[in-house]
Amino acid sequence: MSAEWAIETLDLSRTFQEPRRLFARGPRRSINALDAVNLQIGRGECVALVGPNGAGKSTLLRLLATTVTPTRGDACILGYSVRSNPAAVRRVIGVVTGDDRSFFWRLTGLENLLFFGQLQGLHPATSHARAVTLLEQLGLSDAADQRFSGYSAGMRLRLGIARAVLHSPRVLLLDEPTASLDLRHRAQVLDLLRASISPDGAALIASHDAGLAASLAGRIVRLEQGKVAPKTARR
Repeated sequence: MSAEWAIETLDLSRTFQEPRRLFARGPRRSINALDAVNLQIGRGECVALVGPNGAGKSTLLRLLATTVTPTRGDACILGYSVRSNPAAVRRVIGVVTGDDRSFFWRLTGLENLLFFGQLQGLHPATSHARAVTLLEQLGLSDAADQRFSGYSAGMRLRLGIARAVLHSPRVLLLDEPTASLDLRHRAQVLDLLRASISPDGAALIASHDAGLAASLAGRIVRLEQGKVAPKTARR
């Protein structure tokens, strides 16, 4: 694989074991969530990942984000292997997964962003200024000092997007970044994402939102049963 690509996968696969049922006998069935996916995304490119539920979209994003290990194959982000150099991968990516458990529920929205900014190595002053700006851009300024536990689903998602772009990552991996948002907040998120796509990086966005795919992505990749469909669409 080559560092020429922002994102590249080679026969990337992930197999899960079916949960064992009570009193069941014999080996558990293997489920191929992702099956030999080969994908190349150029620098500066934004790609929409579409497909039905269970097609493997979230699994692919988790593999690229190094939160799940490939069963077979490999992937590179800006030349860094998710297998052999996951720490380097995590330094250059911003991720939205919709997982509320990764936030601290007793901290405020601003405090959460400052904590994650520190994890990314940002200077405290830079982190604070960036966090305040993002909260304003995403319509969360009035909730900056509110505990995360009191946030609605849409507010939590917007805070997750703020965290993903806080450190100006070169590659964005976004899973349903506009789910549960009303039209006004959806527009705010789209504006922010457009401005956050690095010309030296890329964005891969999994979504059921056809409008989001049409608005942001220059290419659409469709997954079906863990595989890339034969044809992809270009705008």
